[in-house]
Amino acid sequence: ISRELATATVVEFESEITTVDTDTNKTEGYQLEKIEGLPLTITAVVANNVIKVYYSKPDISIEKTASDATPSAGDTITYTITLTNSGKVNGTTTVTDTLPEGLTFVSADNGGTYLDGTVTWSNIEVPANGAKTVTVTVTVNTNKVGATITNTALFSEGTPTTSEIKTDNATITINEITATEI
Repeated sequence: ISRELATATVVEFESEITTVDTDTNKTEGYQLEKIEGLPLTITAVVANNVIKVYYSKPDISIEKTASDATPSAGDTITYTITLTNSGKVNGTTTVTDTLPEGLTFVSADNGGTYLDGTVTWSNIEVPANGAKTVTVTVTVNTNKVGATITNTALFSEGTPTTSEIKTDNATITINEITATEI
């Protein structure tokens, strides 16, 4: 199928890519996008009788930080989870954060839900060459001075579907409560 659009001819065709250069994630030219439930499609504009096809996917990384690395028992702290996509296409993912012993859930933003000790953010859209941040607020409920609590968040990329799971954690160390805090 072809049709004229101003000065360019748009050609629509079906194709199957059987191999991809995994080092660069592209085959030269245009972006491919897999839409859930539909076949992989290629859209190309022909210039000088040459069609170049690029393959690209999201490249998402995760970073987790704590608002206070040395809280005391009873303090409320916020964990910030930042997903950064250095890829050229948007990515969708689900993030989970299982709260370890010593922390009590208070709240989560961006649609995060809490169930049985785990906070889940579903279908988080991370823009191409951009970032998305989600947070969970907790109360420190241990008074074991010097104890460390490591809280890990993880995600698996969802568009395109991969089995790769990535994690990052933030560690806090419990401070002694001083007389001025009581």
